[in-house]
Amino acid sequence: MRARGIVWIAIVGLGATLARAQDADEEPIEDSTDDPFGDPLGEPIDGPDAVTVDLTTGNVVVGDADPNVHEQFVGSSPPLVDESLPVVVGLMRSLNVTDATQMPVSLVGLDPDTLAERWRVPGLGDAMVDPVHIYTHLRTADGLILVTQANRVVRGIDPKDGAVRWTVQLSDVPGGLCLHEGKAWVRVVDGSHQKITPRTGAAEAVASLPEACGDLPDQVPEMPEMELDPAFPDLDAQKLEGMGSGIAVDRVRLAPSGNGVALLHKSPGTPVPHIGAVKGERLIWHRALFPADPFAPMAEALSDVILQGETLAVVPYRLRLGQNRLQAFDRSTGAVLWDVAIPHPEHQIEHVGSRGERIYVAHWTYLEAIDVKTGKPTGSYGVW
Repeated sequence: MRARGIVWIAIVGLGATLARAQDADEEPIEDSTDDPFGDPLGEPIDGPDAVTVDLTTGNVVVGDADPNVHEQFVGSSPPLVDESLPVVVGLMRSLNVTDATQMPVSLVGLDPDTLAERWRVPGLGDAMVDPVHIYTHLRTADGLILVTQANRVVRGIDPKDGAVRWTVQLSDVPGGLCLHEGKAWVRVVDGSHQKITPRTGAAEAVASLPEACGDLPDQVPEMPEMELDPAFPDLDAQKLEGMGSGIAVDRVRLAPSGNGVALLHKSPGTPVPHIGAVKGERLIWHRALFPADPFAPMAEALSDVILQGETLAVVPYRLRLGQNRLQAFDRSTGAVLWDVAIPHPEHQIEHVGSRGERIYVAHWTYLEAIDVKTGKPTGSYGVW
C-alpha cells in the first residue's frame, strides 16, 4: 500500500447512495463568524451509470436503477483510499423501501474526484443479518483489492473493473487481515487462519500469524479499529516539551521530518480543544481550535489530524450545536486556511482520510470528497 497521505480515523455511525458530484464552478465555502452554519452543498449533477459485476462470469454489466432502492454508503466502514488504485473503494448497502427484510451489501469503486460510481461487486453479505462493516477489511496487494467478507470468504478484486479474480472460503468469520512478506494473512475467529498469495489466491491454513501482524483480534471487534498511516507515527505525549501551564496534551502526530501537530485541551476547567505545532519533541505554539468561540466545539472534538506535506494539517471536529466541520491550518503559523461545514453536516463524522488533493469524509450514509486546498466539496456518494 502506498502510505503517503493516507490516514483514517474512526469516530461513530452507519452508511447511504446515488453518486452525486459537486458543481466545479461553485465558490468555496469560507469560514465566517457571522454565519458559520451556511449550507455547503450545492446543486447535484448526474454522474455516469453504475455497473454491476456478474459473479458467475466475472464480467461487468450495466445495472438498472430501482427507485424503490436507497443505495447507502456504509459510513461506519473506512474506505480504501490508496493512491495506487484508480478508484476509491468502500461499502454500499441497498435498502428496498418496499421490503426492508434484506439489506444486501456491495463493494463499490468510486471516481477519486467526483465519487461517481465506476463499478460494483455484490455479495458481501446482508446488513440486516450481520454487522457487515465489522467483518470487512480492505487492503491492496499485487495490483488487486483484497476484501474479507461477512459470508466467510476472502476475494481478490481487480480495481480497474471490479472483476473477481479469485475467492478463498474461510471456516469462520474473519477477525483481521494484514500484509507481510508478500502474503496476506487472515485471522479467522475459530483459529483456522489463512496465508494467501495475493496474486493468485493460493491459500494454506496456518496455526498462527506473524508477529509483524500485531494484535489482530481473535474475536470480531464492535467497530472497525482506527487505521493510521504508519508514515505518521504518534509521539509519546509524556515526552512533549514546552507545554507550560493551563494546557494538557492528548495526542501528537508526527510527519517523517519530525514536525507534526499536537491535539490538546485546556486544563484545568472545561476541556476546550486546542491544537499546536510540534518540532522534534517541543511544542512551538498552540491555540484554541475555534478562535471565534473557543467553547463552541465539543470537548471531545479532536480525535486525530491529517498531515499534508510539511505545512498543511486538517482536523475534523464537531460543534456543540451539532454541526460537523473540517479545519485546515498552516502548521508553521497556526493560521486558518479554511474552516467549513461538511456536506450533510448534521451527521457525525466517522472516518476521515486523504489521498493527493482530496480529503474523504465518511459519515452516516454518505461519503464526501473535499478539495484539500479550498475546502470545497468535489463529490458526494450516498443518500438517506
